[in-house]
Amino acid sequence: YDTTTRWRNMETPCFTAGEACRIEYDLQLPLLDGEFELGVDVAAADFSHYYDRLERALSFWVQGGKGAQGLIDLGAMIAIQRLGEPIF
Repeated sequence: YDTTTRWRNMETPCFTAGEACRIEYDLQLPLLDGEFELGVDVAAADFSHYYDRLERALSFWVQGGKGAQGLIDLGAMIAIQRLGEPIF
């Protein structure tokens, strides 16, 4: 997954050297078993250069067993219904 303020058409303020800010993301992460890494970039609006970049800012493991495999749990619901007598 990847997103940017630019792709979301969000205005970002101009900062002076040394100024600090907090950036918060609110999203659902229905991750399944596995090891994951989070990266963070601060780039120019035109992506011509990075002001700061942490490719592996955070690594973490997810453990569990919900009966699904892959990267995320899409929340599939499975139903089986008998349709009547065999047709043989």
